[in-house]
Amino acid sequence: MKIGELSRRTGLAIVTLRYYENEGLIESQRTSSNYRVFSPEMVQRVRQIQRFRALNLTIGEMKRLLEWSRQPRERCLETCNLIETHLRQVTERKEFLIELEAELQRLLDSCANVQGEDCAILRDFSGHGLGGA
Repeated sequence: MKIGELSRRTGLAIVTLRYYENEGLIESQRTSSNYRVFSPEMVQRVRQIQRFRALNLTIGEMKRLLEWSRQPRERCLETCNLIETHLRQVTERKEFLIELEAELQRLLDSCANVQGEDCAILRDFSGHGLGGA
């Protein structure tokens, strides 16, 4: 199937499919007229990639998981370790975002939101807020 058909069957933009191909996540063959032709198996591969993206996995992590999926019994431990590491990173980001949310709320709470007065938020940015002196 050509890239347009793969796009229709997976719901992904052609530019995204080209990106995935350039990154080595999906493969195609070229016709004599230089069109990309994808095997029917690439539909399932793209669906796997969509699931990986929903989990916010990196391109590198996706490549490893796609490779390891060829040997699911031999690669279970590595797969679990990869997902465990990813979960740890997500937890750390979540904690950072909670702190960021609190700081943004503090800034917003300090704002009188009145025209003609010094802005408390801008004053805070001048050296008293997050990362300030």
